[in-house]
Amino acid sequence: PFNYHLTDNYGFYLSASYVWLAGRTSLSGELRHSKILSTVLGETLSEPLAILGASDRFYTKGGTRRWGNVQLRHQKQWEHFGVKASFEADFSPYGITPLWNAGLDWKPDENWSLRLVGARTMRLPTFTDLYYTATGYVGNPNLVPEKATMVVADLLWTNKVWSLGADAFFRHGSNLIDWVKEDAASPWESRQITSMNTAGVDFNVGFTPESGVVESLNLRGGYVWADKDSGSLISKYVMDYMRF
Repeated sequence: PFNYHLTDNYGFYLSASYVWLAGRTSLSGELRHSKILSTVLGETLSEPLAILGASDRFYTKGGTRRWGNVQLRHQKQWEHFGVKASFEADFSPYGITPLWNAGLDWKPDENWSLRLVGARTMRLPTFTDLYYTATGYVGNPNLVPEKATMVVADLLWTNKVWSLGADAFFRHGSNLIDWVKEDAASPWESRQITSMNTAGVDFNVGFTPESGVVESLNLRGGYVWADKDSGSLISKYVMDYMRF
């Protein structure tokens, strides 16, 4: 009655940095390899392989994936300001994808801090997204990586006992992967959403007394907006999120 999976992952990471008048510059590279044997995930094997510890069961599916990246990073810190940026080329079975991130930190005094960050990201579909097909679930081997561009702004004020923070974000995602179904009786299907914009704000108030029984008190809240909802579909996580 069980699914069996055997996954091997290995890789290497190499990085070198140089500190000079303009800051710290780093160059790195990474390569990873994943292999899976399974009773449900992957392409059909030419010959079934016996499962160690389960003499009557066999791996009938399998798959491999190689991916990696080359990244150039630079950062510089002054007394009150800090800047950092990186440019990355990711390579995978889906081709070469340029990615980046950049950030600015400003700390005018010991109480205030402001952080601005922007990034371009990518997520490969998992073996589960691609291949998992069982009662109630239908995978999709034609999925491609999902990508997103995101901007975040954080503002924080603290003293010895109080902390006040707020942040705002905007995210534009494309080819987002979600598990959806047409109705309660339908199976979950792995699908891609062409594009979706999501924005939100969060705030928090914290109190940490210097003495007493209470260690800390925190109040947190937020609001999230998206330009798509699940409509007639039932979404597992991308288009559905907690609402009041």
